[in-house]
Formats: sequence, structure tokens, C-alpha cells
Amino acid sequence: MTKQYSREQELKVKGLGVFELRGLAREIGIKSPTTKKREELIALILEQFKNGLILEPEGKRKGRPFKKLASIDDILNSITNENKALKEDILTYDNIITFAQDTPVFAMSLQDDNAYKFEGILRQCEKNYAFTTKGKWVFFKEEVEYFSKLKKGDKIQVEAKPMVQEGQFVVTKILKINGINAKDYYCKIIPARQQIISQENIPFNGTKLLVGRRNAYMFSNDLYEDSSFKSLIEYCKKNNIKLVVLGINTSFENQIMFKDCEFGNFTTIYGTTNEINFNKVIDCINYVEQLNERGHKILFFILDILEVLRLLDRCFKCIEEEYNDKTKVVLKKIMELGRAYSDGSSTTLLIGYNELDKNNEIMVNEVLRVSKRIN
Repeated sequence: MTKQYSREQELKVKGLGVFELRGLAREIGIKSPTTKKREELIALILEQFKNGLILEPEGKRKGRPFKKLASIDDILNSITNENKALKEDILTYDNIITFAQDTPVFAMSLQDDNAYKFEGILRQCEKNYAFTTKGKWVFFKEEVEYFSKLKKGDKIQVEAKPMVQEGQFVVTKILKINGINAKDYYCKIIPARQQIISQENIPFNGTKLLVGRRNAYMFSNDLYEDSSFKSLIEYCKKNNIKLVVLGINTSFENQIMFKDCEFGNFTTIYGTTNEINFNKVIDCINYVEQLNERGHKILFFILDILEVLRLLDRCFKCIEEEYNDKTKVVLKKIMELGRAYSDGSSTTLLIGYNELDKNNEIMVNEVLRVSKRIN
């Protein structure tokens, strides 16, 4: 007998973010949830509920766990309880991202013997490594040569073969790690470093960035409209500073300028999907953190911090407040990257924001309060 779900139940399902929808879809037996769009997931989940869904009491579950459920009411109540538990018990950056990056279950059977080249930023979930690039997932088997050299945040170039699940690949050969041939790559272990308050600075657009600090800079014009960015690139190159740029939904003109520039580019063009933008943010944070662990001097330039925070809210599907707790945890992770050490290594943050956002509550209370305004 076909059942009907209530309007309240429908709204609760539609109020879930794509990552939560995937976790729920996986729980109720919908195949390949990571390959489906948000609206398709909602339709399939509601159809299951309409047909009188009953869940098996046992079984392994990938990703964020859901409780043992028996009906649609239990499912929706569980989602509410899980959200509460996440806030109260495990609200850390690593736990949020382990769930949110939603690494899929890999079907290890090969589709064919063709090999393709991929490049991406390595992610780690327990002992497993993978990366995502252009909508595809690339997975590492432990037995692949040079596997033991891998670390979260590494920039990896590989050859990989397609698996039976569309959009999934398994690595057959690791070509380069952080731009060095895998055979020759060696990650030097940096001993414990003492944090310091650096007296160094970096010139930028007529002012000075404080090294190892959080520098907030209000832009009145778009980046391409003056020469400050290219001058910054040249300075970093001459002084052996790794410049890494994070920019979400940037202008077409900026993207044209970026094509002629050499830097760690984690930018997307206006109109890019939330999922691609989210992956870009997570990959960038992991990459900067990995550079820091290897003892580099880094300048981490965030073109528009509020655009990043709004993206995170959309992905975490915040509907009751403008900036939810998970978004603030990721922001805190970004802000904590600004550090300087006694061995000369450092991560300097240049946090850009728009003049229209200068009185935004989270900008004032969570960013400017712990940053140096350099305008």
C-alpha cells in the first residue's frame, strides 16, 4: 500500500544539504548517491518514503553515520538529533570535513585498461587517500608504489584507470608529489617549531602585510583593475614565498588575468557550482596546511572571505541563521593558519573583503576582531 508523507516531512528532507542527502540516500539503499544532483536525491528519497520505507537494522554505512531507523518519522527525527550531536560532541574541522568531503565508496573492479593522467590535492580519511578533480574521484590502493610517501594536502600527479562506477578511477602509478618525481621525492620532517611574533612585512599596494599574521584588506575595486596583484606575485617569487590564492566565483576579467600568472591557483569563475567551489576551498586549506608543515614561507591570499563563508553556509544548508556553527569552525581553521616560527617559516594571511561587507556581523566579530586592518 502506498503511503503519503506529510508536508513537514517533505520540507525537512528538502532542507537538507547535498552531503546530508547523500548520507541519507546511502542509508536507505539508493545507488551511487555521489553521482546524483541534489534535486534528484530529494525526489528519490521522497519516493522511498512514499512507498513505505523500512530499513534493515544492521549493515556498514559509509560517511556520516545515521541511527538505526524504522520509519520516515524516525529518519527525520534522527537527522535533527544528528545535527544536534554534531554541534555538541564532534564539532571540529576534521570531523566536519571528513563528513562533508563525502568521499564515495569505491567499486574496485576496473572498467577497462586505459590509463589517464590526473592532478589534485590529496585528502585522507583514516588510512585511505583520494582526491577529486573536475567531478571525478581518484583513489589510491595501498600497494601502489610510493604510497608511503603520501600526506594529506600533497599536490599529486598520477596515472589512473577507470573503475566500473562512473567517475571513479584507481591509481596505477604515482608520477609526481608536490612537483617532484615520485621516485626522487622526500618529505623532510620538520622538528617542533616555536611560534613567534615576526617583525617582517610584505609590501602590498602601498601598504605592508605583517608576516605570520592575519591582514584584512578592504577592496574598493576588482583585482584586475590595478597592478597590485602582479607586483605581489613578483615579490613572492623573488623572496621564495609560496603564494596561494583562494577565490570563489571570481570575475571573468580576473580569470583572464590569472591565465598569465604563476601562483597556487585555487580560484573559480563566476557561476561555478557549490560542490566544485566547496572542494576548491577544502583542497586549498589542506594544501596551505601541508606547505606550512614542510616549513615554507607562505602568503595565503583570500580574495573575498565573505563569499567563502556564504558558500559554506549553502553547502551546510544553513536555514535558521546566516552563519552556522560548522561555517564558523572552518573560518576558525583558516584564521589559525596565520603563524610565524623561529626557523623563519610562516603563513601570512591576506584576507580580502568588499567595501559593502565592512559592517557585516561575522566580518566585524570573527574576522576584523583578530586581524590587522591594513588599508
